[in-house]
Amino acid sequence: MLLSGEAILTVSAEEGSWISALLPVGALLGAPITGKIADTIGRKYTLLSQGILLLLSWILILTGESVYLLYVARLLAGISVGVSTSVSPMYISEIAEEDLKGSLCSYTQLMLVSGVLYGYAVGAFFSYRTMAILCELIPIVFLLSFVGAPESPVYSLWLGRRREAERSLARLRGGSDRILGELVSLEYKFVLKTGALCVSLMACQQFSGINVVIFYCTAIFTEAGGGLVAPGYASLMVGATQVLASYFSTVLLHHVGRKPLLIASSSLMGISLMILGAYFNQKSYAASMPWLYWVPLIVVNLYVAAFSLGLGAVPFVVLGEILPAETKGVVSGLSVAVNWATAFVVVKSFDSLNTALGSDWTYWIFGILCVIMTLFFKMCMVETRGKSLETIREELSSDYRSTGYVGI
Repeated sequence: MLLSGEAILTVSAEEGSWISALLPVGALLGAPITGKIADTIGRKYTLLSQGILLLLSWILILTGESVYLLYVARLLAGISVGVSTSVSPMYISEIAEEDLKGSLCSYTQLMLVSGVLYGYAVGAFFSYRTMAILCELIPIVFLLSFVGAPESPVYSLWLGRRREAERSLARLRGGSDRILGELVSLEYKFVLKTGALCVSLMACQQFSGINVVIFYCTAIFTEAGGGLVAPGYASLMVGATQVLASYFSTVLLHHVGRKPLLIASSSLMGISLMILGAYFNQKSYAASMPWLYWVPLIVVNLYVAAFSLGLGAVPFVVLGEILPAETKGVVSGLSVAVNWATAFVVVKSFDSLNTALGSDWTYWIFGILCVIMTLFFKMCMVETRGKSLETIREELSSDYRSTGYVGI
């Protein structure tokens, strides 16, 4: 909207790239301090704080008449995203029962892509101001609905507030008598490999190029040409595919291990990007390719579906499954900081790579990275589905004793 002149403010391509890239910068700023904040004021009030930041961001987008106010708005939104993607899996994993933890943590990704779809939808059918107002409603609804939620019982126990923790768990479990066992099972000494696993998964998530496709989705279809579907509607289809795939991932995570999902996801993503690169390579030699115009639409949808089914959801699930309470705040913050740092690098460098190497080699590079990730997951990833924290710790320790490897 900003680049096309539909908004009250028109920006240049360079300003547009900064508006896109400043969201991961904000997330990078917010994520490192999130763990300390969550450990100081609690998981609940940290999440409420990020809702306020997101609301302020949309107010600035609605009222701002300067590109610099948009920069500030995107930074605030990024900080909010950095906080929420760090604390949400932390909070969910601390309140969820063992058999539901994986699927519930995966809803972090489902909600993210649902927000993307919501943004695509209101952007396609409403004016700039109306879009901002409709998006502003999301943090308002969140704040009103979440203010009555209980604090994490694990956090309360960590502060020595056992009675408060018991009340929270009783509310969450309907008077379950497994309160003590649940809390004890979450407490064990920090193992370096769990932190390395979380950081590595978050870095892989962004080096797959997902935010390039999300942020530049309409531009990709515009460059691809063909005219089979208008770029805006093609982007809307991609957003819908993300939401559907993210929903199915919550089902798959009940029945399929984390490791197979990561391997399948990165493999399909790599294949999709290789095909997309080949399309742009052929397009550079042929003025018209009507028999191939369907390729970008199919492979981009396949790419985002593969991401949502595995690499999008699994890192957040694993983040909630393997970290003990005493290190969860620090490691979650660090992991999400790495996630958004790599997101900034990837998003900001995309335009330069595209200009220097061409679209074909740019997508091939991301495809190669996905292939490398597939090998990495195959050799180094541990399975966490259906396992307690103690079991995962023992397996990680066993792997270390047998291999001497301190990574993953």
